[in-house]
Amino acid sequence: MPDEAIAAALRARYGLGQPVYIQYFKWMWRLFHGDMGRSMYYNRQVNEIIMERVPWSATISLLSFVFVYAVGIPIGTLSATHQYSIRDYFFTLVGFIGIAIPNFLFALCSFMVLLCLYWQCCSGIIFKGIYLGFLELTQLWDLLKTFMDTHYRYRDGRDLRIDSGNEG
Repeated sequence: MPDEAIAAALRARYGLGQPVYIQYFKWMWRLFHGDMGRSMYYNRQVNEIIMERVPWSATISLLSFVFVYAVGIPIGTLSATHQYSIRDYFFTLVGFIGIAIPNFLFALCSFMVLLCLYWQCCSGIIFKGIYLGFLELTQLWDLLKTFMDTHYRYRDGRDLRIDSGNEG
């Protein structure tokens, strides 16, 4: 039977007839030498799949970093210089809400809202979304999710300015 031959070939390929510790050490040896194996889903080397996605991940991380500091530092400065004002209370409230909501829950609810509004897949850069010039909506949303992290930068900037003597 062809199924038995395929199963035997897979057992031999992955060393399933050997003890578990031998399988583990062989796997670790290959991993340390850069061989992460072959994806059964994509039928390609895992290294190739990961390297395709590294540029997008690095781009989103860098843009998120820039966004967090570009928004967080001015808000922190504004709140420190206008302490106890309506703006300070508003940004503090938004920041506390951002801390209180777990990121995974915020992302899950956001995906559900986008799915209901646009009835399209919005789960990553690889999938098609709504095209907005140079960014798809899904890419833009990944950048905007970092707003949740902005509160930490805002609070750090405000506390630093208040501690340095600017206690309005």
